[in-house]
Amino acid sequence: MKKFLSIVIATLLLFSVSVSTFAAESEPGSASCECVDITDEADFVLNGNIIARSTSLPTTYHKLAGKNYSADLQVVGKSWLYTNKYYHPNGDGRIYVDYDVTADTQTTTFYIGLYDLTNDKLVVEFDAGEVRTSGKDGSMYFYNLTQSHNYAVCFRAHPASLNGRAVIRH
Repeated sequence: MKKFLSIVIATLLLFSVSVSTFAAESEPGSASCECVDITDEADFVLNGNIIARSTSLPTTYHKLAGKNYSADLQVVGKSWLYTNKYYHPNGDGRIYVDYDVTADTQTTTFYIGLYDLTNDKLVVEFDAGEVRTSGKDGSMYFYNLTQSHNYAVCFRAHPASLNGRAVIRH
């Protein structure tokens, strides 16, 4: 009975272990990590047509080791806008995001998130700071990622919208 109880306790302890995921700017700076639930709908523009995207997540894989992924960010607002592809991290457990964005009408805060499709949750939200109508560019990365998991990068802005582009890379 003691052996059985020990096995059950050991199994429970193994399943309770979790790994934290973090985001950081590529330049020295502070990291921001906040887990949140996603419930809002999002819109994006493709070839001039507004296409509704709710919590629909990408179902197609893009191999970043072969080629960077360029994301056209159109009308990024309060709700998460996901890339159309998901990715695996590099050998160091990282996914990099370079961005160049411009606020539409007023200064707004830009957020970059990472959604773990394998665990079905947003694992980190990075505050990239204020974006003005004159624009902002930068680079950041997510680290401590599990290499076998599928990750989608997502973007949002608040209180105003923004436009621009992002490159997801290893």
